[in-house]
Amino acid sequence: MIIQETGHSFLVTLALELLKHDLYAEGNYYEGDLLAAVLQVKPENWKGNKELWIEVERLIKDRLDELRDFRPRLHIDNFYAAKFT
Repeated sequence: MIIQETGHSFLVTLALELLKHDLYAEGNYYEGDLLAAVLQVKPENWKGNKELWIEVERLIKDRLDELRDFRPRLHIDNFYAAKFT
C-alpha cells in the first residue's frame, strides 16, 4: 500500500517503527521489501512529510554503501530526489 501511495503518512510511520528494529524487515514478498517500498515513495509526496523523510534518512545514511549493494535494488536515488536543504 505504501507504493500505491495509499495512506502514505500513516503507513510510513508504521513502517519506520519496524525498520528501526530491522532495516531489512520483510513485508509480504522478500527481505528488505518494506524499506524498498518506503524508498519508492514519489519525491513530491515527501514534500509535505519532511519529518518522516528525515527519520528515514537517519536510518539509511550510515549504511548507504551496504544498501546500494543490496539485491533486489533499492531506490535510494528516488528517495534522495526529495532531499530537503
